[in-house]
Amino acid sequence: MSLFPDHQNKNVHDFANSSGFNSVSEQTILTCTKKTLRKKENSNIIPLSKDHYGSLMMLHDQIFPDTYLNGREMIARLGEETSAFGLVDKSGEVLGYIYVEAYPEFFDGSIEFLGVNPSIRGEGVGNALLATGLQWLFSFETIEVISLCVNSNHSQAIHMYKKMGFVVEHELTLYEKNI
Repeated sequence: MSLFPDHQNKNVHDFANSSGFNSVSEQTILTCTKKTLRKKENSNIIPLSKDHYGSLMMLHDQIFPDTYLNGREMIARLGEETSAFGLVDKSGEVLGYIYVEAYPEFFDGSIEFLGVNPSIRGEGVGNALLATGLQWLFSFETIEVISLCVNSNHSQAIHMYKKMGFVVEHELTLYEKNI
């Protein structure tokens, strides 16, 4: 059983602690709207094509080895309402990527994965990828707000999201208990 209360919900926190739930992680929910998005142009970020899929899969599986979608599964999901953008070097190797999914019929979109090769982290690639992914999601007329959940310990990621126009909506604790 899981509980995911806001930090302000003292009653649920007290219940979780008194009922033997374990605190698993702290999470931050952030949102960005078309109006708060800080646009950033970067012509080096391109839509990834079949020529890049092998390199994309390798980078994805390296950065996210135990996630809910492996590289091959992610590639298989690419289509009209899903996309991957990346920074590619001269040899065609993907150095960073963002994988996004749009659900315009539900007025929603999501950033599923954002990964940058460790050798070039801190050079602004993540910001450029994020800007490109958000601009693509917001190109769908019905998508007005993007929400995401980040581990609260990832201060660099939270800082990057805030720089792009995201604001913190909630601070949450994930509790779990085996029943």
